[in-house]
Amino acid sequence: MADYFKRALRVWRRNHKPEDSSETLPFIKNWVDGLDREMRRRKDDREFMGEILEAASVYFTETFSDEEKADAFVYTLGLLARKR
Repeated sequence: MADYFKRALRVWRRNHKPEDSSETLPFIKNWVDGLDREMRRRKDDREFMGEILEAASVYFTETFSDEEKADAFVYTLGLLARKR
């Protein structure tokens, strides 16, 4: 694993998911938006892209419930649609 992967997971794991369900959606939105920003900023770096996506997959799987995963997926699709 390269530095990008480890660094991303370390940063994301530091920011614990809120216990209060009313704060979960804003947390998911901020996480997806931050991931999107980093990916756009470094879109020409293939190594970074592969590692950040792998780290996002690990974090996503470990952190979110099935319902929260659905929320993140729908928000991501909306984000993609707005950019078209």
